[in-house]
Amino acid sequence: MLNLIKMDLYRLLHTIFTWIMMALLIVSAFFCVALTSDLSDRYPSVIGILEMLFHGRLFMVLFSVFVTVFVNAEQQNGYIKKLGGQISHRGQFD
Repeated sequence: MLNLIKMDLYRLLHTIFTWIMMALLIVSAFFCVALTSDLSDRYPSVIGILEMLFHGRLFMVLFSVFVTVFVNAEQQNGYIKKLGGQISHRGQFD
């Protein structure tokens, strides 16, 4: 089980899409901070501004797109077929 987690983490860190999504999140965070710089009068604390940013749901949309692409990459690359050929009783995958 630990090997499967290590394998997924390795695959997660070595896909280009992961780095693209991380860069997109960082750029959008800086963009949102630049847009909300005039809101410092109404929200005096940094926590208030960050709370407002997370209620925008942009992060959840990007995260759900990332999870969908990451999970479907197993079928696209043929990993599921290779895993099924390694086990003698394929009924274990039910």
